[in-house]
Amino acid sequence: GAEWVRGCKAQVVCIGDSITEYGSDPSGWVTRLGWHYSRKADVINRGYSGYTTRLIRAILPDVLDGLTSRPTRLVTLLLGSNDSTVAGHFQHVPPDEFEANVVFILRELKSTFKDAVIAVITPPPVEAERYDAFCRKTYGADAGGRTNARMQQYAKCIERAAALAGCQCVDGLTSMRVVSHQHSRVGAGDAPSLFTDGLHLSPRGNEVLFECLRQALQGTAADPEKMTPHFPLDPVAAPSILLPPDSV
Repeated sequence: GAEWVRGCKAQVVCIGDSITEYGSDPSGWVTRLGWHYSRKADVINRGYSGYTTRLIRAILPDVLDGLTSRPTRLVTLLLGSNDSTVAGHFQHVPPDEFEANVVFILRELKSTFKDAVIAVITPPPVEAERYDAFCRKTYGADAGGRTNARMQQYAKCIERAAALAGCQCVDGLTSMRVVSHQHSRVGAGDAPSLFTDGLHLSPRGNEVLFECLRQALQGTAADPEKMTPHFPLDPVAAPSILLPPDSV
């Protein structure tokens, strides 16, 4: 194939809640994706802090507006941290509705980005007591009953939805729980926490989530190793390739 391409550069689109929005932090997993796809694709963050599948489903046409004119290699979907709050909480979405919403969103993404890998990621675990204390101190309210048992229930919904929609499921929940367990074995003082507040990811947490996604994408059409760079990589050869002969 070609050693390089000109014209419109490819893109990667990341859709989700605050775990995605905050992923554009300097140490965030979306920022790391940007480096991972350097010269191959631009990474677009469409994360909406506090949003649920119910809200993302409602605004999806606007979320995708302006994104269909460029070749898209990867779309990630990461939701569930807010939906999994207990019944009565303003963010709660029941599991059956949550699963239906994820199926709907994934099918829309597949029909919109026909050549892209669509990867839905299970939400990270939660340090329930820590996040509840943070919410009470910061917002004067509890954390909505978020627990790892509830996260696991919603992760199972995501796995089923991915199978129904024919999309790739990336198990961020299990990967991060394994690392968190390893950290607890060596002692809390010897390993950085995966979270800043019990729910949102620390630099280490972002690193773990990015690495989980990177490994899941290896060998797929969204693997940067399978993508062609935007313009020649060799700056010495570039002038003779790109400039008129009389200007070199």
